[in-house]
Amino acid sequence: MTDTVQRIAGSGVDEIDAILAAIRAAWHGPLGAYPNRTGYCDGSQWVFTEQVTPQGYAARVQRWTELGATMIGGGGGTTPAMIEAVAGTLKH
Repeated sequence: MTDTVQRIAGSGVDEIDAILAAIRAAWHGPLGAYPNRTGYCDGSQWVFTEQVTPQGYAARVQRWTELGATMIGGGGGTTPAMIEAVAGTLKH
């Protein structure tokens, strides 16, 4: 389980759907998703290459739960607003 969670944790937002589906095919235990936003440092600040709104992140989380993820969070580049939107989505 540790290696599975670490791989999901180190992946970008746009990769999680495919990774969860592939892992679910071979692993029937708990799954989690803690993606980083894809980006790079331009020397003075982080530039994120995908534009994910808090609502867009929450919609992706909805798909991830449908793929079996029961632990959801956010890694580098995830904002407090994104996590707040996720919490609101998961409460309903």
